[in-house]
Amino acid sequence: MKFLALTIALAVAVNEVSGHYIFQQLSIGSTKYGVFQHIRKNTNYNSPVTDLASNDLRCNVGGASGAQTTVVNVKPGDSFTFTLDTAVYHQGPISLFLSKAPSHVQDYDGSGKWAKFKDFGPTFSNGQATWPLRQTYEHKIPTCLPNGEYLLRIHNLGIHNPWPAGVPQFYISCAQINVTGSSAPASAFAPTLSIPGAFTETDPGYTANIYQPGFTSYAAPGGKESYRKPAITRPRGPALTMDEVLAVLGAFCDLASAHYRFTSLVVGGRNTGEYVHVRRNTNHNSPVTDVLSRDIVCNAGGLSSGPGTQIAAVAAGSTVGFAMDQAIYHDGPVIAWLSPARSGNVTTYDGSGRWAKIWELGALVGNGQISFPASNKAAFNFQIPSCTPPGEYLLRIEQIGLHSASAKGGAQFYISCAQIRVTGSGNGQLSPTVGFPGAYTGSEPGILINIYYPVSEREYGSQHLKFWQRVLRQSSTHGELRS
Repeated sequence: MKFLALTIALAVAVNEVSGHYIFQQLSIGSTKYGVFQHIRKNTNYNSPVTDLASNDLRCNVGGASGAQTTVVNVKPGDSFTFTLDTAVYHQGPISLFLSKAPSHVQDYDGSGKWAKFKDFGPTFSNGQATWPLRQTYEHKIPTCLPNGEYLLRIHNLGIHNPWPAGVPQFYISCAQINVTGSSAPASAFAPTLSIPGAFTETDPGYTANIYQPGFTSYAAPGGKESYRKPAITRPRGPALTMDEVLAVLGAFCDLASAHYRFTSLVVGGRNTGEYVHVRRNTNHNSPVTDVLSRDIVCNAGGLSSGPGTQIAAVAAGSTVGFAMDQAIYHDGPVIAWLSPARSGNVTTYDGSGRWAKIWELGALVGNGQISFPASNKAAFNFQIPSCTPPGEYLLRIEQIGLHSASAKGGAQFYISCAQIRVTGSGNGQLSPTVGFPGAYTGSEPGILINIYYPVSEREYGSQHLKFWQRVLRQSSTHGELRS
């Protein structure tokens, strides 16, 4: 009997260990390095860290020193990949962090500030969460990360045993990198997180019960992905000096790529779930920048994902909305468009018909400044016009990020299309209308614009305000529903 009990205990122990893993290899571009080459070697095999107050949360047990670990040179924009000994087994997010060493990263214990710049989280469909359980995770070095040596930290937070009955598990590794070739000033990197301290047992992303029927959204612990906006505010005066220009460019440093998606349709005040009624795109959270591309219709991959997307019944005159995977980081307007399915079947409709603009959240201009109310919001509600005729439609939403729009092609379009069936007795018509592509040339004064340049009120009025107040609202190149 004792032998049987021992056998069972050993089997349980082996099973528990087999569910563990470690991020043990780093790749830069197409070069894959050896096991624990450029990655600090931990001393707890593949076991997790569970103590939220422990310094082991930084770089795992045994990872406080990097004296025996080599440093790899990288450039801003380089792709990198972390590879595990076995695929991630436990449900939970994968997150990436950076911390700049005061001097040599091999001597750095991670006690400084950290910035989170990427979360790999779940997607939701039909009430089910799908986690990115993989053996490799790839991302890019932020394009404007200042030169210097850094700890590049990755963790998987296993929340398969929900708190408080269970204890979430952190699987952690830190790579040592040296960033070279950057033109960003040191001020472009302004981390705010402390580890330990960034994760608490009251954080919803830590306490989430993934088995509850109401589990339809999730935000990883550690706060939002980092982003710094430009801080230059000179309403009047001469042109910017070169130092000020560099400061502005440095402030563009977007550690998370500051990207986001409209993932869910809201009907009757209820979030219907990620990609249930919204066509799934294939470019993750990246924007469209080519206004002449067919991707401008419903995002990359959005023209082919209709058959796998459900149709939401929406009454004419009712309020609908879109929810995002995270709040908008980039200043710019949000606009909603409607297009009737030519064949009557919206699941096969490619958006090549005509579109009418039915709602927008534009710009506020005053005292030589321009601002956008959509910034830092993650949900937008508006009304389907009461005169909308019954039928199946593509409901398109876009946010135009203008943070890099001072050069043609710099504006970023974040787009999603939902599939709806409008009910009611509306008999209006779409007039005037536009086509996508074709609605934009990329040279409009509200798309080709430097929203940070300190020009006068008069210059704003003549160059830009007309676009927001006239082109977006009244121009014949932008449609609306008329009864």
